[in-house]
Amino acid sequence: MKKKPPSERDTLMRLQETRRRDISRRKAALAQMDQLTRMEEELLAEGQGPVTANRRLMLARRVREVREQVRALNHRIESIYDQRIAVLNQHLAALETVVELTDEPVPVRETVEKVAIDAKTKLDDLDRASDLGEGIAPSAERPQPDDEERAILEEMERRADAAREADAPAPKKKTRKHTDLEE
Repeated sequence: MKKKPPSERDTLMRLQETRRRDISRRKAALAQMDQLTRMEEELLAEGQGPVTANRRLMLARRVREVREQVRALNHRIESIYDQRIAVLNQHLAALETVVELTDEPVPVRETVEKVAIDAKTKLDDLDRASDLGEGIAPSAERPQPDDEERAILEEMERRADAAREADAPAPKKKTRKHTDLEE
């Protein structure tokens, strides 16, 4: 009988546990590196004091071993733990998204169709409104008459001027008296 593959939720929990374990191992390696760094400082301090040449050589060899261990730990932290944790974080983010999406209910077909019809109706209304809006001039520019309209307007002005002249009383002549003060 074939085994059923694990669900996304099970995989997510296993990856979270793996990440926790790798983070714990990384912290332990960092603590060990701090301890080795302190040991190196102690060995170097001891080598600076009054010791024999053989003891100083033994201390130098021990410092070299400690430094090699620090390099190896640093390499393990950078190339294994940091990279694994980064990859696990990426996978966890992707799986969390998948789990969230599977938890979301899929919309019913009728609901999707109704939303599509509403959207289509609104788009049609917007098209009609924009067609109506195109006829409205956006600026306050007055409409300009064509040649025939200009001729008609001039004819109207002539008639209005003639009517005003016919209705207006004849102007009276004003007489002025010339005095010395006006000059």
